[in-house]
Amino acid sequence: MPPPQACGTCNTCRKMLRGNHPDLTWVKPQGAFIRIEQIRELIRIFSLKSYEAKTRVAIIPQAHRLHPAAGNAILKILEEPPNHSLLILTSDQPGEILPTIRSRCQQMALQPVAAEEISLEIQDQWKIGAAPARAVAKMSNGSPARANDMVEKGWLQKRDWLFSRLSNLAQLSTRETLLIAKTIASQGNPVDEDLEIFRSWYS
Repeated sequence: MPPPQACGTCNTCRKMLRGNHPDLTWVKPQGAFIRIEQIRELIRIFSLKSYEAKTRVAIIPQAHRLHPAAGNAILKILEEPPNHSLLILTSDQPGEILPTIRSRCQQMALQPVAAEEISLEIQDQWKIGAAPARAVAKMSNGSPARANDMVEKGWLQKRDWLFSRLSNLAQLSTRETLLIAKTIASQGNPVDEDLEIFRSWYS
């Protein structure tokens, strides 16, 4: 029997879509990492009784970005999960998650969502044009959560800034080139994100 599908119209579904369901918690990276303070707050939330649903649910997208201290802190929940709780960790780089975390989770491989579907969702949710939405979808590796995080964190603005520099890179002096590199480094973003933008320029 196929799993039940959300109707998208009931009160619970609407709260989920608006992001204000009291028993659903998202723990997203703050800057480059998911920090220990966030996990401590999650532990506190999981110690409380659910308000409306039978189960409290927490979703941690990009779980590979757990700071080592946060990763160690989350072991408390994984080893002794509270009753009526569900913790979901997602990642497109599972090899970067601490082995102690992976060994305590039931791993499920999910198929990537089609880029066109992600693009349409991004256009509708963020009210942006088709071209930038397609760019985000292409670089999201089939992850709607990652695509939304990219838009929320200003990926498109950063891409436009980098593209404007790359377009006349050959005409820049060594000093100007080093200044661009220094600016990128000072933003504290993971190197792989910047490399993805560079790759999209040259592809």
